[in-house]
Amino acid sequence: MPKFLPVKDPNLFLRYSTPCGQVLVKRKKLDEDELERMIEEVKASKGTQKDCKAFQVGLFWCSELAKEAKKEEIDRRIIEKYFFKKHEDVIEEMSLEGHDIKPELCKVQEGLVMEIEDNGMLKVFLPTGTRHVRPDFVPDVKKGNTVSVHYNFACEVRK
Repeated sequence: MPKFLPVKDPNLFLRYSTPCGQVLVKRKKLDEDELERMIEEVKASKGTQKDCKAFQVGLFWCSELAKEAKKEEIDRRIIEKYFFKKHEDVIEEMSLEGHDIKPELCKVQEGLVMEIEDNGMLKVFLPTGTRHVRPDFVPDVKKGNTVSVHYNFACEVRK
């Protein structure tokens, strides 16, 4: 197993990583109950280094980007660099190897919250169209906020 650098803010890393969890569940690399536990931990701001290790591809590339930047840990800038730039290349390549990744959903995008629906879901306008996403990681989101979206999750409110 490769040596990964520590993640300065595991909760931030997991807000962007756990949306990929369903892919790992389908591959039988992660149990559905374990994924739900992680989502609950992230919602409570209790994500851990140990949980980050479930997402080895993201952790590997974040570690590589941090090393290139001569850093000893994975900080916010590295997490953003990976998920907003490098991640797209990685998922395109991985989607060619298997059919369980949907690149159009896995690409992290910023979008405008158009509506908070009665069921709590967010209607978000993205460059690729409108999507309904879970608000689990953005409890204080408001209509008009810009959020980052990965699969079917709003990961964080952006400025």
